[in-house]
Amino acid sequence: MAVKKEKKDTSIFRGRSSLDTGTFQHRLKNPKLYGTTQLRESERSELGKKLFKSSGSVINPGEVQKVERELKKGKWGEFKDMSYQEREKAKRLLRGVSGK
Repeated sequence: MAVKKEKKDTSIFRGRSSLDTGTFQHRLKNPKLYGTTQLRESERSELGKKLFKSSGSVINPGEVQKVERELKKGKWGEFKDMSYQEREKAKRLLRGVSGK
């Protein structure tokens, strides 16, 4: 009888349904996230503040997906003033946050 392996949560949420903004920002500074994103700690922190400024005091995986959708649109909404380089950095950060 085969044992089904449980898929480990590699996202910044680590199995939790949500994180408060302070914990989320603290986890963005984790050095292990550099391996996934290739962004310095200061860049990750600034992008995190910019991307999730309208999220309120709690951030959940649904908020990450919402930001990804808005970023893909890119031509309107709150991300319309971002340069191509900023958008690419933001996409890398979101991949690191979501564990993809």
